[in-house]
Amino acid sequence: MQPSSHTSATTVRYRIQSRYAGSDRRRQYLHFRRLQPFVSVCQCGAFLNENYLINDEKAIYFNVQLIKLKPEIKLVNYYRKQRDIIKTSNVFIAGFYDVACCESAAEYDSIKRKNKEYFNPLIFLLENMVGYSNTILPGSATNIDILWADLKDGMEQIYSRTSMCFQRYMNIYTHVYTYSTAIQSNSVHSSSSLTAMNGSCHSAQRSRIISAHSPATNIHADTNINTNATPNEFSGHELYGRIASYLHSFVADLHKNAASLHDESLLVYYCTQWENYRFSSKIVNGLCAYLNRHWIRRINDEGNDTIVEIYQLALRIWKSVFFEILSDSLTKALLKAVECLRHGEMCNMDLVSGVVNSFVELSSCGKQSNRSLEDDTVDQSLMIYKKYFEEPFLMQTRAFYTIESETFIRENTFSEYMKRVEIRMQEENKLCTVYLNKVTLKPLSNLLVDIFVEQRLDVFQAEFKKLLKTEKTEDLKRMYDLCLRVDNGLVEIKKSLGAHILSHGKSALENIGEFAITDPKTYVTAILEVYEKFHNLVTDAFRGDYGFVTALDKACSKFINDNKITKKANCSSKSPELLARYCDILLKKSPKNPEEAEVESLLNKVMVVFKFIEDKDIFQKFYIRLFAKRLVNQLSASEDTEASMISKLKEACGFEYTSKLQRMFTDIAVSKSITDRFHEYEAKCKIEGVQTNVMVLSSGAWPFQASFNFNIPAPLEKSKQAFMNYYSETYTGRKLSWLFNCSRVEMAAHCYDRNYTLLRLIKQQYWNSLITAPSDLLQQVIWQLIKFKILGAKIGDNVIDVKDTNDDGEDALGFDSVIFLGDFRSRKVRVDLTKVSLKAEISQEHETVEKNVDEDRRLLIQACIVRTMKMRKALNHNQLISEVISQLSSRFTPRIQMIKKVIDQLIEKEYIKRDDNAKDSYSYLA
Repeated sequence: MQPSSHTSATTVRYRIQSRYAGSDRRRQYLHFRRLQPFVSVCQCGAFLNENYLINDEKAIYFNVQLIKLKPEIKLVNYYRKQRDIIKTSNVFIAGFYDVACCESAAEYDSIKRKNKEYFNPLIFLLENMVGYSNTILPGSATNIDILWADLKDGMEQIYSRTSMCFQRYMNIYTHVYTYSTAIQSNSVHSSSSLTAMNGSCHSAQRSRIISAHSPATNIHADTNINTNATPNEFSGHELYGRIASYLHSFVADLHKNAASLHDESLLVYYCTQWENYRFSSKIVNGLCAYLNRHWIRRINDEGNDTIVEIYQLALRIWKSVFFEILSDSLTKALLKAVECLRHGEMCNMDLVSGVVNSFVELSSCGKQSNRSLEDDTVDQSLMIYKKYFEEPFLMQTRAFYTIESETFIRENTFSEYMKRVEIRMQEENKLCTVYLNKVTLKPLSNLLVDIFVEQRLDVFQAEFKKLLKTEKTEDLKRMYDLCLRVDNGLVEIKKSLGAHILSHGKSALENIGEFAITDPKTYVTAILEVYEKFHNLVTDAFRGDYGFVTALDKACSKFINDNKITKKANCSSKSPELLARYCDILLKKSPKNPEEAEVESLLNKVMVVFKFIEDKDIFQKFYIRLFAKRLVNQLSASEDTEASMISKLKEACGFEYTSKLQRMFTDIAVSKSITDRFHEYEAKCKIEGVQTNVMVLSSGAWPFQASFNFNIPAPLEKSKQAFMNYYSETYTGRKLSWLFNCSRVEMAAHCYDRNYTLLRLIKQQYWNSLITAPSDLLQQVIWQLIKFKILGAKIGDNVIDVKDTNDDGEDALGFDSVIFLGDFRSRKVRVDLTKVSLKAEISQEHETVEKNVDEDRRLLIQACIVRTMKMRKALNHNQLISEVISQLSSRFTPRIQMIKKVIDQLIEKEYIKRDDNAKDSYSYLA
């Protein structure tokens, strides 16, 4: 084996174990290691094999150990002999022999200077491997009492905060090591004495060490020392006891000086002495690192947790000798400092922080842990801090703020009270965060919330309604922040907000109810004003809280679908109709059309209102009809804007909801292509007639139907027939149905003061052919022309003045009325008369929409019931109703009566059946 300075103990131990594995010597080796845990493994090997002599550099340790076990041989003579025999180049080995052979102090100092770099390892080698500490080394302490005297002097130097050089520090460190590994002279001289340590000598030594300790520290009262302990263990135990006695005496002197101090002077003294003591104890703990790592750790591994590391020992002594005696005075001084701070008086809070931190650290010395100091401090409980500071601190806080809050709210407004609470909570949060331990923050916050808010929650709820009416956003924001801290503290406030929004919304619509029923823009604008007002409030004052957003949405949905206008119209479909007509206003060509970006912004707002519409299928029907009119009459302001709106609806309701709109867009593009090819066909065939543009629309996508029979004039008939011939030649198997009620003509008017081009519907243009049409339709057409002053009318000698009549003025027209050319004037040369909607058309449109909606809803309910029953197989009546309402609520709210009617129809069609044993249950029929 190689004994160089680079050879590790693990390597040597492994080789020795390998040599003696599987034999009785293995058991002997383990037994010896248990007796001598601090002695070199090389010494163990020599003990087991006295004849294993190798006279070379690699086996020098074994030879040394063999001579040590033969006391009749003089060590120095042997070392000299070996030094002369082995001429080594290893500086470490040479130094080993030099130190071992020295006989005078001068020679020892010379060797120390010569081997400065290796001196400490050499001494360690001699003491730890050879037992050299039992010999008299020139210039060193001759016994452990002298070592302790010098060690104690060093501790006094440290605790008195006297400066210390590094050499002195290393000397003290060496003393601790020497003391810890020292073998008593009366117990180790020969191999026989090593094996006798289980006898009476051990018992006597143990009793001597225990009796030397101060009983006041209670350090060793329950200490159980292994009966197989080596003398080194007795030395470690004795050193531990002497350090404890010194610390106990030192801390007791500190306590005497603090007995007469109170309040801030006590805090100043405590903080100063604690910081000095804590700092010095960490230094001493570093000096005792060998004792901590070996003897104390081994004692702990044996299950004895009464022995702790030196720093923890120092904390325990401070706790028992100083802290526990003055704890009441310290707590009172801390609470008084905190109270002064709350009253706005000047006080040194750093003192509070210092004392509180000591409480926290003293909480970590309750039990021993093998973890690092930092982990121990963090992971241990904070019982001392909680018992001696946090609990009385929280009690004082409750008493202080209970009185203050009652007084303040009685003498000030509620708004001022909330500001005061906000300031106080910020102050207490800063106090806890900066000066106290973070674990106090949560119980302190809960206590303050209970005093300031929870106990006065009814007052907050009552004041909330007043703040809403006065629109005090900042106060509402404070109230939200405070009530948010209370469990369920916002429930009643959310209800109050919802009720307030509902009331405000209904009131806003009642104020415009007289004219909003025919003015979609006014209606939708009023709704948006209410929504935006409270949406901003929810965003700013209530931080966009989901619960408040939900309350806003529910309230808006209620007043939008049920208000004075819907009641006046006697139908809940009025809101979706007016919203669809408002979209038509935005998307239709008009001189007052805003910029495209503004239109896009307005459409986004429309989608906000659309979200609250319950009957989205009614909106769909009206929107499709108005969209179709814009496309057919070429009234769309922008195709891009139209496409954008369809995209928004698709995103909100899905592809199926907008499928017809997409198909209508496609038809218009296809129709343009067909018309272009038809014109080429006309030119090729040299067909003469009125220039005609035809739109070919898919019958399943468009909402138009022929409303009356009409014989068109001959010029138009020729063009019509030519297109039919072209279309039948191009597309076979398709049938065309002509919608003359949607057709338009251009007429050149030369009968007024200037020439005009009038764009009119066919039924307006060829009104003489409408003699067979219903009289009410004829009257409405004539009345619209009179309103434009294209025609005039008189009854008897009285000319009818449009300004003096209302929209029902056509009722005054009769068979005795005289129609004449009106006094028409316009700044535009091209006048569009197709925008006028006849009352009969509007009425018919409503009837058609309602009929189509009911039929579509019936089919949707049927499909939903069949789909649900196919999946569930069996359901009772109430469950089926709930499923249907839940699945269809995104499109409309189905009426229960309609659901029942559809169920009966499905039973008749044998899709489902009633259960024979339970009439309120249904089963699916495959």
